Amino acid sequence: MEKIEMCRKYTRLGRPEQRTLVYYVTAERRAVPTAYGVGIAVAETGEERCLCGIAVSREAAERLADLLATGGATPEGMAAFLPAAVLFPAGA
Repeated sequence: MEKIEMCRKYTRLGRPEQRTLVYYVTAERRAVPTAYGVGIAVAETGEERCLCGIAVSREAAERLADLLATGGATPEGMAAFLPAAVLFPAGA
C-alpha cells in the first residue's frame, strides 16, 4: 500500500505538547482498478488509522482527506466514529 501525504496540521489538542497530524491518501495498486483510501497519523507517537479501499478515484480520496484535515479529525476521532470492521491501524 502506497501512502501519499496530503498535508500536516500542527495542534496541541488540549495538551501541553504540540502534535503533528499527518493526513494522507492510500493507494492499493494491486487492486484493479486501483483502490484508494484515507489515513491520519500522529507524527510524534506513530498512532495511525487508515480507511482503505473506499474510492476508485484518487480525486475522491483527496477530497475526503481534505475534509478530514479541514475538520481537524484525529486517529482517535476516526476510530470512535467508524466501526472497527472498516477501520484498520495502518499497515494491517
